[in-house]
Amino acid sequence: MTDSVTTVREQAWRAFALVVTLLGLFLVLNQVFLWDLLGGGMLRNEFLYYLLACFGSLVFVFFRARKVAPKDGPDAVDELEAREHRCRRRDSPSPGTTPSSSPSPPRRTSTSP
Repeated sequence: MTDSVTTVREQAWRAFALVVTLLGLFLVLNQVFLWDLLGGGMLRNEFLYYLLACFGSLVFVFFRARKVAPKDGPDAVDELEAREHRCRRRDSPSPGTTPSSSPSPPRRTSTSP
């Protein structure tokens, strides 16, 4: 029973890695060959953040967070880190833009005596 569960879990993680890798490959080909299949060209920085979200989350799947992690696949800690990494990249604003929800800091004025 344990072997079949382990095999299903390993296959699920391999399928996840394959899908995310293909998505990253599609993003690269779309950007390099200017296919513009996503409707509207991506900015250079936006493209890099999308790639980081794809391949950065896979790091937590392939490499264990702890030395004593299970051998059959990523454990719950690795899964949470991968999800947090993807959410953090998706929610972060693009460089050079300010988030609309946070007001700009007040300007300091100097007073001369």
